[in-house]
Amino acid sequence: MKNKKKLIIFIGLGILLGVTISVILLSLFVGEAKSPEGMTKDFLKKYQKLDSSVVKTIKYEYDDKLTPTQLDKYKEIIKDQYEKLEYTILEVDENKEERYAVVKVEFTVEDLSSAMEMANSYIDVNGDKFEDDYAAVDYKLSVLDERAEEQTYTVEFNFYYEDGKWYMYDLSEADLKKFRGTY
Repeated sequence: MKNKKKLIIFIGLGILLGVTISVILLSLFVGEAKSPEGMTKDFLKKYQKLDSSVVKTIKYEYDDKLTPTQLDKYKEIIKDQYEKLEYTILEVDENKEERYAVVKVEFTVEDLSSAMEMANSYIDVNGDKFEDDYAAVDYKLSVLDERAEEQTYTVEFNFYYEDGKWYMYDLSEADLKKFRGTY
């Protein structure tokens, strides 16, 4: 009789532990993507975790011609920017009846755009100090890599509701530049 009680308790604890582990694993793999706020968090986590879908979109946004090594350096600068991305959800406006939602997010990034402007200004004045265009690009990349100023942006993520599910509209190129710090 005592052994049956122990066995029942042991089985019950095993089931409880199994369900708990399943819920934890499910939340890790599925994320919070059921709600607009959760979808926004999942979107931003892709940047922070350097998801391959995000990394493959990194491209040099300026007119310079780069060597493969310089392009790799630029990608590392942007990846560093993404990994450091911290954000705050300011507001969630969700309205299923009218089939829309807006999630307003504030984040701070290093201001690569201002750093590039500084580098270009320096090169314009001191162009004779650089052997060739590649040396000038190396200088620009070093300035981007040492950037210190930060810029705070607000971006609105917009969603529509259809067939019982939320869908996120694509962000504009301007908003994507804000995440890179190149706006």
